[in-house]
Amino acid sequence: MNENEKRVIVVAIVVFVVMQTYPPFHLVLANGAVLNMGYSWIFDAPKHGDMTATVNVFMLVVQWLGVLVIGGLAFFMVKNSAANVRIPVHSATHSAVDSATHSGVILPGQSERSDARFSG
Repeated sequence: MNENEKRVIVVAIVVFVVMQTYPPFHLVLANGAVLNMGYSWIFDAPKHGDMTATVNVFMLVVQWLGVLVIGGLAFFMVKNSAANVRIPVHSATHSAVDSATHSGVILPGQSERSDARFSG
């Protein structure tokens, strides 16, 4: 498992914990009407008069499924991302730099002193 995959998993776990800590609440009235009460701290449920709201479990599960889908897609995207592609050391860029250095050309960022090791 590479670093990007680990990051995706950690972010998904953090989002799950935050969603569980601040879940959606709703209030079901006696006539069957449902009042959405928004999001609140799990240990401090919102109140409407003398009634206390309950966690909207269906909405919370839907949100968790969304995190699973998005997290899963992100996991597989970083698994096959270009960041994981290894470029061999003997690539054309390195060859050009090496040949320029051996031919006595001073590249930007080099001094004559650093080039002296390749002379003669």
